[in-house]
Amino acid sequence: MSKNTGNVKNPVDRLVRIREGIMQTLKELREKIQALEAERARLLGEIEGLRKAAESRAVALESEVKQIREEAQSLRTVLDTSAKPETTAPVNAQTIQIKPS
Repeated sequence: MSKNTGNVKNPVDRLVRIREGIMQTLKELREKIQALEAERARLLGEIEGLRKAAESRAVALESEVKQIREEAQSLRTVLDTSAKPETTAPVNAQTIQIKPS
């Protein structure tokens, strides 16, 4: 009878060790999942901060571009105005009358 008890006990011990190994693996996986979830939350927060910074920078650049375009248009207007010669009425010999003295 002791041989049968030993044979049954050996597989039971083996199953207990397998179960303990599985429980340890499960515990480790849960810890890794928690760590990954924390890392994910941190990264999402960082992404949100970067997105806000990028949007802010884009708005600032758009404003700067608008200002530069306005300055360029003003310069074009000034240069266009100064490049045109003053228009004067053509001299017509018939309209000038010289009186003898």
